Amino acid sequence: MNNKTSNSGLTGSVLVFSLIAAIGGLLGGFHTAGISGAIGFLQAHFELNASMTGWVTSSMLIGCAVGAMGTGGFASKYGRKKLLFLTAVIFAVSSIGAAYPISLNMLVAARILGGLGVGMACVVCPMYISEISPAAKRGTMVTLFQLGMVIGILLAYSVNSYIAGLGDEAWNIAEGWRWMFASEAIPSVVFFMTLFLLPNSPTWLMEKGETEKAVNVLKKLREAYYNEDEVKEIAESLNAGTDVQKASIGDFFGKKYRFVALCGLALAIFSQVTGINAVLYYAPEIFKRTGEAGTDAALMQTVVVGVINFAFTIVSIWLIDKAGRRALLLVGSAGMTLSLGVVAYCFYAGQLGGMLIFISILSYIAFFAISLGPVTFVLISEIFPQRIRSIGMSVATLVLWVSVFIISQLFPILLNGVGEAITFGVFMVASFLAFVFVLKFIPETKGKSFKEIEQYWVKEGEQLVEAN
Repeated sequence: MNNKTSNSGLTGSVLVFSLIAAIGGLLGGFHTAGISGAIGFLQAHFELNASMTGWVTSSMLIGCAVGAMGTGGFASKYGRKKLLFLTAVIFAVSSIGAAYPISLNMLVAARILGGLGVGMACVVCPMYISEISPAAKRGTMVTLFQLGMVIGILLAYSVNSYIAGLGDEAWNIAEGWRWMFASEAIPSVVFFMTLFLLPNSPTWLMEKGETEKAVNVLKKLREAYYNEDEVKEIAESLNAGTDVQKASIGDFFGKKYRFVALCGLALAIFSQVTGINAVLYYAPEIFKRTGEAGTDAALMQTVVVGVINFAFTIVSIWLIDKAGRRALLLVGSAGMTLSLGVVAYCFYAGQLGGMLIFISILSYIAFFAISLGPVTFVLISEIFPQRIRSIGMSVATLVLWVSVFIISQLFPILLNGVGEAITFGVFMVASFLAFVFVLKFIPETKGKSFKEIEQYWVKEGEQLVEAN
């Protein structure tokens, strides 16, 4: 086979279109982290008790789960581009709804709607980017989505801080939190307008039988690197005319795809049970528990955590198509295990001081940001065979958000129940199990076409069935 296309560099079209799709990740991060600056003022404005404060904060995760689960089928039926437009509209509407609710229930509804947009974005944005990118650069391009998420989180922190500084406590309780939510509508509108520039996914066009349109899109994307072999590969990956729209959850867990399905779901789970969102959501509380950081110092340390998360996500983008997905996962999970072990021991020993804990948490964040954070989205966008890709990404992303919800709810309970040392020890064990899982089950997909990846997973699944 002529590998000219697969081994080519990026074209300007692929880069621009991938950056546009990655704005969906920015919006996801913005909406997810936006509550952090507003929740204290919301608590005072609506006179919320502890349980209602938790409900307003976590209600978005319900929308995330629903959005993730429902997106795959619609992406196959209506196309990735139309789903991106719908995601932009949902983000804008939820922002305004949260900013000007007529009741607390409306605020919660707007939060759930925003979560729906986040869940949809986590499925359709990486899927679209993976399908327009050449195999040799697919990892780098899909990682842009995770970078967008990280930038969105930092943007939310920065905007909320700026808005809070515009008035006193009374103004923020009455109006400031509204502007924090309303600000999320601005990038939503930008996202919507730029989506008109995007072509439809060539893979989806092939699914619909519109081969000529798919060829035209690929010629636009690949420019001088266009090779008709890529069209043939897409056609072959569609299983010689199998109707992708009819793929069901039964197909996903059927004998042929069960191995890749379980591996994809395991990746999604490991990306969360290793503790990342617990650390990001509760970082100030963690630093205050060291006994050496007051509130202001803890908040400043949290900003440093965000900067490290951003910086090492950039490192991951640089490395993912050089070192490979598997190598990053192995190094990252091993580094996370060691870092969390130090944190757990420091809390257990008690006298080692907060600075070593702070440095170890930064190390943990850095290892996560080069591995499980971005690589999970890359792998679940490319390992599922074409027939089950849409439903596979939906189920995997649903499992990811359910894991976020569970860990976010359990973390404060564990801290108060069994203490910091055991809590971080649990995350350490999860990170070690992630290392073992990757070492045993995850192959390297760097530079491989969708056809080559599918052949590996189907073969491994068939061997597993025969062995049992």
